[in-house]
Amino acid sequence: MNAARVFFVSSALLLIIPLGGMAQDKYIPKENEEIYGTWISTNLDHTGTQKIVVGAEGAKHYALLSDSDPYDGATMVIDSKWTDSEGNIWYKTHGTWTSGAWKGYSFVELDRLNVSNRIWEAQFTPLDPNAQIKPALYPEKFNPESSTHGVFYRYRAEQ
Repeated sequence: MNAARVFFVSSALLLIIPLGGMAQDKYIPKENEEIYGTWISTNLDHTGTQKIVVGAEGAKHYALLSDSDPYDGATMVIDSKWTDSEGNIWYKTHGTWTSGAWKGYSFVELDRLNVSNRIWEAQFTPLDPNAQIKPALYPEKFNPESSTHGVFYRYRAEQ
């Protein structure tokens, strides 16, 4: 092999190896993620949603706990997950509404499950349909006064 070929192959490998390492940072959700399940809200006036069912396929929102048909739904991708020093589980998620008033719009969301895994606090930011998901777009904190903030409780049948 001549020197030019060796240089080309070596250069290509030096570029590929770091990219492969970066791809491993992508979070791979578990089959039984803590955020998966049925969640309810007692503050219907604030969120407009009394029940959310979250799974690997996404989230479905129901106006009332007794409803069997969701009023909207969304895909939901877990971008990252970590546990803080108090034992709370945090997620950064994103997705696209597949039905309802927000259909076609994307969102980014900051989620926190308390240490007992029974309270879910969420803050989302709606994005234009063609927006690219970027780390800078994620909410950095919760704003309980915002209409894009919600607190939900694990449905008692799952506790």
